Amino acid sequence: MELTRGLCDGVEVLDVMLPVDSRCRLFRLVRNSGMTIDEWWPVLGLDSRKWLVTNNGDEVIADVAAAINAAGGCATPGTPLADEEIDWIEATANGEVS
Repeated sequence: MELTRGLCDGVEVLDVMLPVDSRCRLFRLVRNSGMTIDEWWPVLGLDSRKWLVTNNGDEVIADVAAAINAAGGCATPGTPLADEEIDWIEATANGEVS
């Protein structure tokens, strides 16, 4: 297990790498996480939203991570969004979220 403490847009985060099925899985614990995806998504620019839909579940690139952080979310370049956010993006792309 590997622990990394840091800040994401002024919010304290703890990244935990745990072995899962012979692979490592990143879990992010966020203190005072701020806005949820349904709050920051409408503020996010169209290009960033398109990238997230097209690349849903992938590691977030630096420009998109910066845009998410500026919109009130929390993303770290090179890591995927949280599972709940990935699911929300998929549901939105499928027209399941209004």
